[in-house]
Parts: sequence; structure tokens; C-alpha cells
Amino acid sequence: MSNSNSMNVNPASLVQVHDWETAEKRAREERKFLLVHVEKEDCIGCELLGGIVYPDPVVAAAIDKNFVLLRLDHKDLKVRELNIIWLPTVLIRDLRGQEHGRHVNAAPPEDFLDFLALGEAHGRMRSASYVRAEQVLADALARRPDGPLHPELLYWHAIAGYWKGHHDGEFRDRVWSDLRARYPDSIWSHRVPEHLTQTAAVG
Repeated sequence: MSNSNSMNVNPASLVQVHDWETAEKRAREERKFLLVHVEKEDCIGCELLGGIVYPDPVVAAAIDKNFVLLRLDHKDLKVRELNIIWLPTVLIRDLRGQEHGRHVNAAPPEDFLDFLALGEAHGRMRSASYVRAEQVLADALARRPDGPLHPELLYWHAIAGYWKGHHDGEFRDRVWSDLRARYPDSIWSHRVPEHLTQTAAVG
């Protein structure tokens, strides 16, 4: 696989930026999150992201709608501030410097879409945009019936819906109950308070 694919893929529908100042300016003007992609040459994961994931039309459309894609070489001085330990790493950040998601290595496009949804939802919730966050997660859950990030999506969907409904405990508990029924061994099920209380009671 040639490294030229890694650095130069440019889907027609996806604008890519290569310097921080320009990316922040665009994100501010368009009210979008930053999608910071850190890569290097001779990196198989970087090639897969650039050659398969980003050119996917659904991924490209999702990025273009909500993010400004900033692609940086790992030697860029700004990268030192990001605490990168493996390449490629993709971060979802807002203009305050708050990180809302971190993705290491490549993944199939449908999984990457779930990562984007989770990161956007976290960013929306942290800015109290609970209606938008709940919708983002609901859309991600509806997009496909299952997936490796499905339990995490359900977990946060319950929380987003709780805040959207002004402390809607019924919604939260209903979604968490579904999570625990479908994925009893998931760490996200184990983080539902009822799991620990029931485990302690049995013990």
C-alpha cells in the first residue's frame, strides 16, 4: 500500500486543512468541532484511514456536516500538546481546547461513524445542547441495529435523554434496562448503578 494515499486522499465532498490556525478559523465561522487527525509516513493505520475511511461517502458527509478535518504530521509542534502515544490518532475537540473523543488506529467506516457520533454528543452535552446530543445518539443507534460501540451509544443516549427531558429518570432507566438486557457483559452495562447494587445483593 503506497504512502501517497495516506497523506493526499481528498474526497470531493470533504475539505481538509493542514494548519491549526486555518482550521480553527473555519470551525469558528462554521460553528463546527475540530477533527484533529495526527499521522506519519509509512503508517498502515494512517493509510487505511486516508484510503478507505475518509473517502467513504457517508463518513465524508458526516465530517463535512459537523467537523473541520485538520490533518497534521506527527512532527508538527502543536502535536506535542496532544499527548499522542500511537498513530494514527484522531481527536474531537472544540475551540476551547476541550477534548470530546479520541480514536486510535483505523476502523471500518461504520464504526468510525459511531465514534464521530459519540464525540459530537459529548461536545453537545458539555455545552448543554441536550436536545441535539440526544438526537445525534438516536440517529447513530437507528443507523444500524448493532455494532461494537452500540452499548456505549445506548449508555450515553440514556444520559442525554435524561438531561433533555429535565431529569427524565424514566427515559434513562428504560434505555439502561435495554442496555443491560442486550449486553449484560459489557462494561457499559456494569456502569449502570443497578448492576453493582444487584451484584452486591447476590454476594
